[in-house]
Amino acid sequence: MMQLPHELVDHILENLYRDNPTLLKCALVGQAWVRPSQRGIFRRIALELPSSQDDAADIDAYLKTNDQLCALFAEKPHLASYVRELSLRGFRRGNWQVEEVLLNAIATVIQHLSNVLYFDTWDNNSDVEPSPVPELDIEDTYANNHPVRSTQLDKMRFYGHSGVTPFFLAWFQHQSCPFDIHHLRVLHLEVSDSDTVVRILQYVGKNLSDLGLRVSALVFTHSPDSTLDYLKYTPNLRNLQFFNVISIPVIQSLFKPFLDPSVRIRFPLRHFTIVILKNATQWEWRSVDVLLAKPEFALLKTMNIEVSEDVPKMLDIRQQICKQMPFLEGSRKLVVRKPKYSDSDWLSTRYV
Repeated sequence: MMQLPHELVDHILENLYRDNPTLLKCALVGQAWVRPSQRGIFRRIALELPSSQDDAADIDAYLKTNDQLCALFAEKPHLASYVRELSLRGFRRGNWQVEEVLLNAIATVIQHLSNVLYFDTWDNNSDVEPSPVPELDIEDTYANNHPVRSTQLDKMRFYGHSGVTPFFLAWFQHQSCPFDIHHLRVLHLEVSDSDTVVRILQYVGKNLSDLGLRVSALVFTHSPDSTLDYLKYTPNLRNLQFFNVISIPVIQSLFKPFLDPSVRIRFPLRHFTIVILKNATQWEWRSVDVLLAKPEFALLKTMNIEVSEDVPKMLDIRQQICKQMPFLEGSRKLVVRKPKYSDSDWLSTRYV
C-alpha cells in the first residue's frame, strides 16, 4: 500500500476537523493517520452538564464520565494537548452546593488543558437571580499542576439568557480560576441586561478586536443613552456585530460619543454588521447613512446588513436599503446580503 506524505495526510484531516465520525474511521487507516485524526477528534470537547441539579443519578453519571476523561488525559497527555476549544453545555444556576461540585469537576478537566484558546457556554434555562461564585476546593490537586491564569483564552462565547454569564464573569475574576481573559480578542455575548455587557467589557474590552452582541430588545427600549456607550471600553475593536434586536436609535447612541470633541474618543471600527430576521426595509436607514458619512467615521470600511429572507425577496430588499443609504452605497462600503452563518453558529471570525 502506497504511503502518503505526512504533510498531505495532515492537510486532508485538517479539512475534516468538524467531522468526528469520519476522523474515527481515518484513525484506523494506518499509523500515520492516528495522531492527525486524534488532533481533530480532540480539538473541541463539550462537557454536557447534568440537566437537573436535583437528580443525584444524573449528577453521579456526569462525575463518572468526567473522571474517565481526566484518567484518559492523565494516561495520554498528548490528547489533552490537542484541545483548543472547551464548551460547557447546560450549565444552570441553582443549588450552590451542587455548583461547587460541578465546578470542581470542570476544574479537574481544565488542569489537563494547557492549550485551550476558545471557551463557550450554552444555556437554555430561564432567567434566575445571580448568586455568589462558590469557593473551589482545588488548592492541593489543581493549583500545583496547573497554575492560576496559566491558560490564555483567545475567544469566548456565552449563549443563553440566564445568570450564567455574570456567574462565569465572576469566576474568571476569582483567584482560583485557571483562565486568563485579559487578552481576549473575540467575544460574543447573549445577555438580558446592559449592566452585564458593561461589566464584562470593562474587564476584557481593552484588547478585543471582535465583539458580537445579542441583547434583549427590552434592554435597548428602557436603557438611557448613557448606558449604551459600550465602545468606550473597546479602543482596539475592529468588528462589531449585532443580532436581531438593535434599532436605529441604539446605533446613534453607540456612536454618539465619537461626535463629542471634548471626549476625544477615536472611532475604532472597521466593520459593522447587523443581522436582521425580518422587516429590514422598515428601518430608517437614512439616519444611519447620514451619521456614518461624518468624517469621524472615515475608518469604517464596511457596513454589513444581513437579512434572513428568501432569495427572491433579497433583490428588492437590497434596492430599498441602498436607496436610503446613498453615501455608504456610493463609497462601496454598504453590503446587503443573507447571513453567512446560521443563527446557532454566530461566533464568526470573518474579519479576524
